[in-house]
Amino acid sequence: MEHIVDLTSNFSKTPTIQEVKEYIQSLIDKNEVFDTLNPDWKIDIRGGRRIKNHIAYSSKAKTLNKAQKNRHNKYIMGIVELINNSSYTNKPKANDKPIEKPNIDMYHYFETNVKIGDKQYRVILNTEQYKNENLSKPQIVHLYDVIEVK
Repeated sequence: MEHIVDLTSNFSKTPTIQEVKEYIQSLIDKNEVFDTLNPDWKIDIRGGRRIKNHIAYSSKAKTLNKAQKNRHNKYIMGIVELINNSSYTNKPKANDKPIEKPNIDMYHYFETNVKIGDKQYRVILNTEQYKNENLSKPQIVHLYDVIEVK
């Protein structure tokens, strides 16, 4: 069965970027670990300002139009529900930027479907696996980007 996260009635108005950043910071401060649909994988949100901004604005921020940015803010404010309803893609990728990110070993990707109004969107959660981390299952990886894909 396909899981769909319905965010249609979660917001009376679009969350501001400030609200998004404060929410991400609150999740970092709580240090919680969230379940995915795959019992072998869990996701947390950790890091400083760089990670917080990367999640809040997305690596695609420069190419997003206003509607896409508004949806992105909603995705982040609903991130726990997105994580809980995400599936592991089984397509890990080795770090191809070891100079820029020397502490990252692998990237892991999770996907979910989100409904807002009468439209549905596919969202990919990009996570990082740090070097020398425990690889026993369930394995915890760390959210660093949320991307809507066509």
